[in-house]
Amino acid sequence: MNRLLLLFVCSLLLPVAFAQNNSPKPPDSLLMRVEGLFTAKQYDEALALLEPAQAVARSEGKWERYAELTEKIGLASRESKDYSNALRSLEETLSVLQQNDRHRTLSAARLWVWKALNLRSQEGYSYALSAYQTAIQLFEENRYNGPFFAFAYKNAAQTLQRFSNNKLAVAYLEAALRCDSTGKHSVSVFTSLTNSYLFSDSVDAARRCYQMGSSLPLDAKSQSFLQSAGAALAMRTGDLNEARRLSLAALPFFLSDPKETDNLLRSLTSLADIAARQQQPRQAEAYYREAEAEGKRSYDFKSREMAKLYIEWGRFLEKQRQPDRALACYQQALVQAFPKFNSLNVSDNPALEEAWLESQAMEAALAKGMLLASPPAPLQRERGATTLPEVTGSSFVASPLSFWRGAGGEALRRGVGGEAFDLAFAVAAQMRRTYGNDADKLALAANLRPALNAAVLNLRTLYAADNSPVTLLRLFQLLEQTRATALSDALRQQRGLVLAGIPDSLLAREESLRREAAGLDKDLKQKELARDTALSKLQVASFQTSMAYAELLARLQKQYPQFRQYTQAQQAADITQIGQAIPDTAALLSWHDAGDRYLCAVLQRGQLSLHEVLRDTGLDNTLARFVALLSDKNAQERDPAAYFRDAHFLGEKLLPPALLSSAKSLIVIPDGLLCRLPFEALLTQAYEGAYANAPYLLCSHTVQYAWSGTLLTQPALVASAGSGMLQLAPFAAAARDGLAPLPNSLRDKPDGISADVLQGAEATTSVFLEKAPAYAALHLSTHASAGGRAVPGIEFADRTLAVPEIYAQRLHASLVSLSACETAAGPFAQSEGVLSLARAFAYAGAQSLVASHWPVNERSTADLFSAFYENLKRGLPKAESLRQAKLAYLASAEMDARKVPFHWAAFTLTGMDGQVKMENGGRWWKWGLAIALTVLALLGFRRRLG
Repeated sequence: MNRLLLLFVCSLLLPVAFAQNNSPKPPDSLLMRVEGLFTAKQYDEALALLEPAQAVARSEGKWERYAELTEKIGLASRESKDYSNALRSLEETLSVLQQNDRHRTLSAARLWVWKALNLRSQEGYSYALSAYQTAIQLFEENRYNGPFFAFAYKNAAQTLQRFSNNKLAVAYLEAALRCDSTGKHSVSVFTSLTNSYLFSDSVDAARRCYQMGSSLPLDAKSQSFLQSAGAALAMRTGDLNEARRLSLAALPFFLSDPKETDNLLRSLTSLADIAARQQQPRQAEAYYREAEAEGKRSYDFKSREMAKLYIEWGRFLEKQRQPDRALACYQQALVQAFPKFNSLNVSDNPALEEAWLESQAMEAALAKGMLLASPPAPLQRERGATTLPEVTGSSFVASPLSFWRGAGGEALRRGVGGEAFDLAFAVAAQMRRTYGNDADKLALAANLRPALNAAVLNLRTLYAADNSPVTLLRLFQLLEQTRATALSDALRQQRGLVLAGIPDSLLAREESLRREAAGLDKDLKQKELARDTALSKLQVASFQTSMAYAELLARLQKQYPQFRQYTQAQQAADITQIGQAIPDTAALLSWHDAGDRYLCAVLQRGQLSLHEVLRDTGLDNTLARFVALLSDKNAQERDPAAYFRDAHFLGEKLLPPALLSSAKSLIVIPDGLLCRLPFEALLTQAYEGAYANAPYLLCSHTVQYAWSGTLLTQPALVASAGSGMLQLAPFAAAARDGLAPLPNSLRDKPDGISADVLQGAEATTSVFLEKAPAYAALHLSTHASAGGRAVPGIEFADRTLAVPEIYAQRLHASLVSLSACETAAGPFAQSEGVLSLARAFAYAGAQSLVASHWPVNERSTADLFSAFYENLKRGLPKAESLRQAKLAYLASAEMDARKVPFHWAAFTLTGMDGQVKMENGGRWWKWGLAIALTVLALLGFRRRLG
């Protein structure tokens, strides 16, 4: 009865308490007056009220009120385009909040967003992105979900798009959808997702996002933004009429709002592109002119949007065969994208330090370089083609035709073009260092590949004309600058973590986050491959962990200058450093697939030369056929003549006799389909007969491979990487999950080699990851997968160690041998190489890898590795040890059918050469300690007896 009475009383009191706790705040008369002034656009009057009130709030320590008034000051200043005053007030308030320990609050988070907005208005996009990310971190700390948080994520994503960091932009936009509790920004987020997916060539995903945005309630602004994205989607799918309809529908809103100049220019540029595609060049020209006029009217400083406009206009003019005007457009784009550069003379290029580090600066320089590197357009236009009117005024400074066709014009043109290319790739390199994931780095390299080919061919043409060592050196350095960049970035970061004096507590935090992110990435990839729709929680966890890791690295960059120096260091080593890293008897062959030819820069004894192989149908077909033949044991046994014919043909093309006579060893940096080719299996002369006696390149030269010359110059990450060998043979007796036993796997290591061996159930992933960093050599006799229906990985007794997990390890081994199938195989990434298991171990820190290009025979593999380790024990370097093992196999008593290259050519060495400490030095100190303890015990025993 008493309990019922108590419940009744509570039921009467609760509504009163709820009403008291949730009663609306009394109206703020000051803010009401300010809002009225904002409506009337009387911003100076609003500031006159806000600034004294802000000072009072500060003096009274009313920090939330102080921050709220600062927001209003920032808004008033921004609306009146006084961005400097807005930033000054915001930065002062953030400083005061920090002094009073209020800098980790929601109020501070909102101020960081306002700071980012003002920085963005001043075109300070790098600083704006940093401010948005600080705000995001504070919102996360305060466990806040709401529209302002979504706004920060969305704007940060749009800034990332400017850097072509599209994968992270998509992740930010998905986070914006998750944290927007009101759905206020859903339409604009779906609009941005549509654009991001289009940038990434994911048309189906873009279409889904556009449809989801279209299904939501739309105001005039949201509808215009979505229509603009829909126009871009329609253009991508070839529906020009729909693209034109949507662009025209979006245009009135952008024309009516002075704040939407950026989007107005994009819409007009889109309409110009549509008109050009519909064979209406005069209409296209009119749209470009209108966009330029609107931009000049609205922007009182340089603008990236104007840079984008001039780039698109120039591309249009190129197609109209007006190279002079196109070049002038690209020069204007450079002026807009480089704040300190103002020359309209097309012979001038800006300096790198003047660049805004984002895509417009890179694209403007690339467009200029590619135009100058291409042959000049004909003077006479085709009959019936439309002649566009010349544009006069400061927008276009016509370059004289002598620049294109006069005496010395080609050399001048190509020289200026080469400088533009150098500038573009330097900007790209600095942009790439801001990326937090490999996917965007690889996408950037792929997008740059056509321009890289043009730049390489431009330098090749200049070299053919002037025969200058300087020109050839520029070509070599360009290849080094653009090769294996993601791998180089990862290794530089590892070096910084080890050598920058970072406290152990932070290193432990870095390792924990790195491993956690890798595990989540693996799980996510597995679910995606299985088409599992229940991904949302895993996606959130993966994103949050990746964000935490990125925030930690950013903190290390700020707090530890040496770490920043390591991670931001110039990527490419110079030719002197690379030359010193290779023996005098070796030649470095740096290949580049330029599309119409294979170019090879050869470095030998500090001197450069150039070898080229023109591509035609015959060469391409032979190379593709030969690469396929290498993994076909039956075909090799059935038709030796076919193998010898193709091997000799390719040997003649790819291996110049002068090179073979002057070098004893070759270090090959392959590109394109050459990445699938073990060069040692080529023939140095025509041959008919038994496989055992064929004149393979193997017989006369040691061959090793490298991802870049620069990576050959890097010293070991740790002074002592340990010694001895760890061998894992999880399937020596039995297997799991349908995998076959590998009874010969223990034979990979001969009896005379001391090693710690883990076999069967002992060979688990956890044991391997714990023990691996202490050894100089790691040998994995197991199964592996290069991908397909599963995440690529290598098998242990308990489970698969997936590629994302391998990337997250920190190994110090001088040598990792992957005695498994296809460990050198995988998808090819432009300028990066094959994304194989071997590369994953290199990413983890291994100095060199022995890996296989195709599924291998267990018995012949055991024979090869057994001889390989015997050679290493004798003190031979890694590359020569592998060569001698293959030669011994060819000289063995095996029947000739078992000496086809299928059995011995699959395994190649990639990375640094040198000797390996095969004896486990760790055992000697244990024995020594045991002996010493025994002696001490005996002495003590004698004393007791005495």
